[in-house]
Amino acid sequence: MTKRLTALVARAIMACALYGTMAHAQQAPAPAAMPSVITVEPEVQPKSLVVPIPKSRLANPSRIFRVTLPLASLPALGKSATQPRLGVPLQIGFARPVPGLETLAATRARLDWQATAAGSRVAAFSVTSSEAQSLRVGLRIFAMPAEALLRFYAPTEGEVYEATGAQVREAIERNLNAGEEGEDARTYWSPLIEGETAVVEIELPAGTSAETFGIAAPTVSHLVTSPGRDFAMPAAKAAAASCELDVMCYSAWSNESNSVARIAFTSGGSSFLCSGTLLADNVPATQVPFFLTANHCISTQASASSMQSLWFYHSAACTASPAVPVANPLTASLGGGATLLYASAATDTSFLRLNSTPPGGAVYAGWQVGSVPPLGTSVAGIHHPGGDLQKISFGNMSSYDTCTASSVGQFTCRGASSPLATFYEAAWSNGITEPGSSGSGIFLNNGHYLVGQLYGGTSSCSNAGSDFYGRFDVAYNAALAPYLNGTSTTPTPPSGSGTSVQPPPPTFMPALNYSALWWNSSESGWGLSITQHNAALFAAWFVYNSAGNPRWVVMPGGTWTSPTSITGDLYSTSGPASVNNFDPSQVSTRRVGSATLSFSSATNGVLAYTVDGVSGTKVITPQEFGVPDTTPTANYADLWWNSSESGWGLSIAQQNRTLFVVWYVYGAFGQPQWYVLPGGTWSGNTYSGTLYRTSSAPAPFYGGAFDPKGVSVSVAGTMSLDFIGVSYAIMTFTLDGVDGGLTITRQPF
Repeated sequence: MTKRLTALVARAIMACALYGTMAHAQQAPAPAAMPSVITVEPEVQPKSLVVPIPKSRLANPSRIFRVTLPLASLPALGKSATQPRLGVPLQIGFARPVPGLETLAATRARLDWQATAAGSRVAAFSVTSSEAQSLRVGLRIFAMPAEALLRFYAPTEGEVYEATGAQVREAIERNLNAGEEGEDARTYWSPLIEGETAVVEIELPAGTSAETFGIAAPTVSHLVTSPGRDFAMPAAKAAAASCELDVMCYSAWSNESNSVARIAFTSGGSSFLCSGTLLADNVPATQVPFFLTANHCISTQASASSMQSLWFYHSAACTASPAVPVANPLTASLGGGATLLYASAATDTSFLRLNSTPPGGAVYAGWQVGSVPPLGTSVAGIHHPGGDLQKISFGNMSSYDTCTASSVGQFTCRGASSPLATFYEAAWSNGITEPGSSGSGIFLNNGHYLVGQLYGGTSSCSNAGSDFYGRFDVAYNAALAPYLNGTSTTPTPPSGSGTSVQPPPPTFMPALNYSALWWNSSESGWGLSITQHNAALFAAWFVYNSAGNPRWVVMPGGTWTSPTSITGDLYSTSGPASVNNFDPSQVSTRRVGSATLSFSSATNGVLAYTVDGVSGTKVITPQEFGVPDTTPTANYADLWWNSSESGWGLSIAQQNRTLFVVWYVYGAFGQPQWYVLPGGTWSGNTYSGTLYRTSSAPAPFYGGAFDPKGVSVSVAGTMSLDFIGVSYAIMTFTLDGVDGGLTITRQPF
């Protein structure tokens, strides 16, 4: 929760994903064209002469372990069916927990291994999420032989996708080597499987012990649409707007059409759609599958690893009724994800290298740098709007701008001279863009060269408006030139991420996930919030000082000395009192001791500690607070923060639909202060309740038993958490009569 403790995982989250409407000022005149113009011509991916052998389903259907989830709740469905916003990826799916497969031990116990005629062994499980149009299964990887084969398929028909153990391990290693941690970094996402049931089949070579293979499947992404439906969305946002133009009616743009792909990716269990463009490199002898999209779509290696590209999604021919086009029978899907080479919020650029060869017929688009298009230059954008088939828009360059994210669903663009501008503004005369178009390329009409990728805008059928595109030439000069000119293959850290060092692996892997709100029931009045991501454990202990005032200390990590015991340092912080204008530079941290958490089961533990030279132990158990409720709901339990205000945070514990929130901040004189929201009520996606503060009778807290009779409780205010998906929320509050609001996200660690 402090700047020092979280520097390795800070991310420019606000600048990556949250924007949608904008304003801009009068632009400055364009300067003379820049020298050293570089133009690269398009190339076509040759069709493969090798006909792939169809993969087979080997597992006996009668021996597949099956999990069937109930109907999803309306609030969860609503997050993928409400009107989307520009500048934010089009959400098409949401996370659902999978009981029975959530841990390594549980999954191992349910795998029924069978011998095959070839001497190998197979086992399988399936997950059904009722009424899903398609599914992705999230696999937590603990151990994976390189020779293992994983297959993903629907139960009875459709394509069988296959990945080797080596490919799965490489995907996880890419995530970790990029300095990423947490659930997403250690999760391998299956391809999109048509229908409401996905089967995961594992084949181990002859002589390979099942003990060398270890996975769990704690989450699926339930999609409200699918490739087989041409990604037609639910009725609330069924298709692209009526004024969109079918790209197949403009044959001069066929090359560029075949360079643009729809991309599906998953983050935090939620799935999204954007657009992107395959780019030619500047080395005649090579065809490297470089791919350009928006940073607000793909900004992490974990998201890139989950990416599935979908090609040739356009109508078969120019149609008289674009709203109901005929699907192209040559559509192709490319799995394997991508390697994130460069990501920057400054130009909303995400530059990747696909991990698989593009399908035959795909075009590597041409591009141009070194010459800024004059205002009035004719341009075209090719994209996949609103989950629909490919469209094209025509207009002209209307200004040069700098754009910055300002708040949730908003960004601001202001006119600038071309040397300082990081974005182009395109005013449309025919066609528009919509959510789902994010990341798509904009091309010069003269030469059909790509010059940028879509950030967002205000265009609609009732008001053609304009859209803003990150400047490709600015990103090229900043980082892309070495890749495109064949002189570098090393990924450039995403802008704003700082440098990160991958910590050494733990000596032991934890036996269980101990995330919960822990306490000693005979000492009501204090607690311990434990948040665990894989082997990383973050504990926040909210207690009292000797004067009876609130105090909190944190153990931001530690070493597992056994599968059931972790030891780490304890820290205390002080910081600025303001909750509306927080200055993280004023946060100071000091080490106050150490602690060991030892667990005998999922419901029993011991906290042994030394704080300020005083040692003691506390027996702890998870606190029961949830009201019984079988209504399915998303899981928001985690450590939450605002990444630009490192130094304070929220821990959210969840039981059924009840949330228990502890807010760690600072008092009027910079001392640690905590507030609790022990329950509340739901209204749609918003959870609201009363904030309380507590104090204790003056007495030493550490070193002995705590007397709960001295605890006093008073109302401090109210709090509401409006969840946008499962990874973002708007936090509003009234604290001692002062109103405030902030955007918060799950904290990676």
